[in-house]
Amino acid sequence: TIKRYTFENEKYTSTTYDFAGKKFYRNDYSPISFSQVFTSETEVIDGEVPSSIDMTSKEVKIYPRGNKLIITLDHENNSTKAISLNLEEDGYEITDYMMKVFSDRNQILESNSFVHNDRLYQLSLSVDSLWLRIKDLYSKETLKEYKNDKEGEITFKNSAIYQEKNTFFGENTRELEQSKQFLRKMRRSEVGVSVFETGNTLQLSIGGLKEVKGGGAPMMMPMPMAGIPMGPVMMTPTFGAYQSYGASKAVFIKSLLDLNTLEHVEGDVGNNVFDNISDFTEDMEGLELETTFTYKDFLVYGYYKRGEYHLHKFKI
Repeated sequence: TIKRYTFENEKYTSTTYDFAGKKFYRNDYSPISFSQVFTSETEVIDGEVPSSIDMTSKEVKIYPRGNKLIITLDHENNSTKAISLNLEEDGYEITDYMMKVFSDRNQILESNSFVHNDRLYQLSLSVDSLWLRIKDLYSKETLKEYKNDKEGEITFKNSAIYQEKNTFFGENTRELEQSKQFLRKMRRSEVGVSVFETGNTLQLSIGGLKEVKGGGAPMMMPMPMAGIPMGPVMMTPTFGAYQSYGASKAVFIKSLLDLNTLEHVEGDVGNNVFDNISDFTEDMEGLELETTFTYKDFLVYGYYKRGEYHLHKFKI
């Protein structure tokens, strides 16, 4: 079950969503209980700011949507299961979205998904191929799909293929030359896709995350970015996205799609708001109590230094 608590003044009411009798499975098709589904790391996705591969590679993601919550489950390589909770009643819906089907010989090895507006972006990998499928969240219709074979060029990317490794000892980024290198490293990683709206385009990050031995603290802990000592932090969902973005250890590409047609758009992928904050703080030391939050169409970055608390706004 899931319990929702609604607080008003000093009183609260509780609502129970009962999932008894509903079936959930692991990747090997063995059944698991509803409570076991949430033993995986869970991320709350703030759709107003970029999300890193760290966050989107998680099997369980929660998307707040006004009077409802959408919870996506990617425990099975062949499908995404979405739970839509009505926050005004005790009702819910469960919908299955099948991944791109490969042959028996070329079966799906890794997969994940991401929800943006009313679309579901499904990423799946086999030994030889990568597929990105974009579906209507409600009709389940496939709106667009992109494919890359290991011997072919990735025609829908707008960046180099980056391999990025961040640890407490610094950051190292290099470029990979061949698509087959990208696919090989993706198959060994926890994969993810993120989508962020910028004007009339969608900026996608597609990649995989692999834990680096000896890399320091677990990802769920606040981590300093290269060259930036950090004290205590104020954790909010938006700041979690910022911290995760700065601490990524991943192989990835970036892509631009038209907001309406979903066709690939040529051009350079500019800095996002978290890139701008990182540039702003690059040479600053002694920052404590860092936080970020959204206000109207700005992202506000705050920090404490030398007896004063500073707030700076950045255009999203």
